[in-house]
Amino acid sequence: MAATVVEVHPGGCGFLARIEAASEDQQHVSLRIQCQCETIRTLAARLEAGPVDGYEEIRQGFGGAIQRSVRETLRGCCSGC
Repeated sequence: MAATVVEVHPGGCGFLARIEAASEDQQHVSLRIQCQCETIRTLAARLEAGPVDGYEEIRQGFGGAIQRSVRETLRGCCSGC
């Protein structure tokens, strides 16, 4: 299973985030997120709980599992992330 890795360099806090996405079937995506930010680690725990259905995320738009988790987790200074 090939993985795609991106590094996110935020402007304000300086906490680098390393995000790895992998899929065996080109539909269900497993995420692994590493960051020193406590809030991002909380988000990571939610998103790493199980594979995300990529097709469902597209179908749901801003109502998908990823966007819901982001809205519920990132508040205050982290909302920009």
